[in-house]
Amino acid sequence: NKKFPLQNIKKNNSTWFHAVKSPKSSRKQWLLNHLHPSGTVTIDQGALKAIENNKSLLPTGVVEIKGCFNRGDVISILSIQNVKVGIGVIAYDSKESKKIIGKNSKDIKDILGYEGRDELIHKDDLVKVN
Repeated sequence: NKKFPLQNIKKNNSTWFHAVKSPKSSRKQWLLNHLHPSGTVTIDQGALKAIENNKSLLPTGVVEIKGCFNRGDVISILSIQNVKVGIGVIAYDSKESKKIIGKNSKDIKDILGYEGRDELIHKDDLVKVN
């Protein structure tokens, strides 16, 4: 009865929608539903193991960058076998990313001329797929 909504709830004549448990999981759900990643990073086996263990993606584990993207864009993460293994928000634009792939995080400042983040994609900005 639309005139007495509280009575409907009391009588269990209603539908409940449970909230997502945390803001972090809401963000990751948004990432998964992002339809148009701006580019891709291809990672080696060591980086794949790292992200499978909920670690951040470091430049040293990236073997290839494709696409033109800005810092903060959503990109796809591919394995060496060209299988999509994740999606995430990248910390560097495509030009900077190409300069630091395969490099140790401690060398980023020397390569780019400023001190940036250690990771290309932080674990909180990364969602595994498959």
